Amino acid sequence: MMRRLLAGMSLGYCLFVVALILLRLLHVTNPVALALLISLTMFFLIPAPLALALAILARSRVAQGSTAVVCLVALAWLSDVFLFTPTLRASEEPLRLLIFNASGKTAVRADAELWLHTQPADVVLIQETFFAPPGPGIETLREPYPHQALQATDLDYRGNATLSIYPIEAEGQEGFKPDSVYTRVVITFQDQPIALYNVSLQAPIGVGAANNLASLFANYDTGVRDEQIAALMERLSQETLPMIVAGEFNVLEFEPAYDQFAAFLGDSFREAGSGLGFTFPAGGGYAQGFLRPVLRLDYIWHDQNFQAVSAEVLPPVSIADRLPVLAELQYVGDSES
Repeated sequence: MMRRLLAGMSLGYCLFVVALILLRLLHVTNPVALALLISLTMFFLIPAPLALALAILARSRVAQGSTAVVCLVALAWLSDVFLFTPTLRASEEPLRLLIFNASGKTAVRADAELWLHTQPADVVLIQETFFAPPGPGIETLREPYPHQALQATDLDYRGNATLSIYPIEAEGQEGFKPDSVYTRVVITFQDQPIALYNVSLQAPIGVGAANNLASLFANYDTGVRDEQIAALMERLSQETLPMIVAGEFNVLEFEPAYDQFAAFLGDSFREAGSGLGFTFPAGGGYAQGFLRPVLRLDYIWHDQNFQAVSAEVLPPVSIADRLPVLAELQYVGDSES
C-alpha cells in the first residue's frame, strides 16, 4: 500500500510538470491562476530529485523512469541558472550600464544619491524615480553624470530618469500612460549613436492588490502588461540604431513573455552573470524587508551590436524593493552585416 502511494505521488508530480511545460509551449490563453503556475514552472522543477527518491522507494519502474526524465529536463532547463558563467574579457572599453528601480519612494532619494556617486557606471537607468516632478536635472548628481534626461508620467512617482557620462543627443517619452512607460534616449558611445530604452512595465496584478506578496499572487493578472509588451515590441522592431533595452519588465524568466524578448535580444545576465539573479523583493513595503529576493523581474537586454562582458546583481539600496543590476556591454557592431 505504501509503495503504491509513493509511486502515485511520483507519477502525479510528473504529470503536473509535463502539463505545465506543454501549456507553456503551446502559448495558449490561460486563466489567471493557471498563468501564474506556468510562470513558476522553474520552481516546480526543483523537487524533481525528491520525486525520484520516492519512486525508488516505491520500486516502481514506471515511476522511476518518469521521474528520471523529469530530472533530466530540470537539469537541462536550470543549468544556465546554476552553472557559473565566466566573465569575458573586453577587447575595448565596455559600456557600463546600471539599472535601478527606486520603488517610487522619496525616502530612497538621499541614500541613492550618495550611492550613485560610488558606482563606476557610465549610464544609469532609473525606474519609478523619486525625482518628481522632473526638472532640468538632478543637480546633486550633475558632477558624476553631466548628461541627464528625466521624464514623468501622469503619476509622478512612476517616471524614468536616464543619467549618462556620454552626451545625450535625443530624448523623448514614449509608451504608456498614466502608470507605466518606456522612454528612449540616444547617446554617443565610441562615436556610435546608441538607443537606450528605459522600461517600466506594469506589474501583473489586478485591481485591489495590496502591497504584499500574498495579495500580488492572489490578484495576478498579466493582461495590461502583455499589451504593453506588444506595444514595446512593435516600437523595437522599428529601431534603426544599435539598442539596449533595460529596466523593470515584471516578467519571470521562465514564462512565455520572456521568450518574446529572448527571441531577438540578448539577456546580459544570462550571458555573462552567474547565479539566480533574483531582484525582487529586496525589502521596502514587502514584509517589512524580511523577505529575500525570490523573483527575477529586472533585465538588461541588448541587440546583436553588443556582447555582454559581465553582469551582476548589486546589494540593496535604502528601502528600494528591487536590487540594482550592473552590466558591462562591449560594442561589436552588427555581426550579421
